[in-house]
Amino acid sequence: MHRLMSLGRCVAAALGVVALLLAGCRGASPLTDSAQAQSLVADLRLHFHRADKASTQAVMADTDEGSRAFAQQAQQAALAVKRDVAALQPILERLRYAAEGQMLSEFQEQWSSYDKLDQQVLALAVENTNLKAQQL
Repeated sequence: MHRLMSLGRCVAAALGVVALLLAGCRGASPLTDSAQAQSLVADLRLHFHRADKASTQAVMADTDEGSRAFAQQAQQAALAVKRDVAALQPILERLRYAAEGQMLSEFQEQWSSYDKLDQQVLALAVENTNLKAQQL
């Protein structure tokens, strides 16, 4: 769980850097693309935090139903993160923001590791083995 939280903090920090860089990007790039990129980064951060929070709640839930509901929320938010990344990538390419594109690629690598680990955690959370063990 500690590794998952550390990885989550790294991903959140990377998103913050991308957001700051995009906020400072001005010049010849179309304003609408820049605004859309900033909006997608904000959505990406929100969806990442929702996925992380729901995953934690799935682990901490005291009922099977609660664990399943939070796990489903975590998976939906994770899908939203993937959609945001997919939408952001071509915009950064169109704007020719190579540095931000590189950071997004690094985020994707970190996200892939986080998502794999989170799927394992969610699978265990819905089993709710700790609660069942206590009841025995």
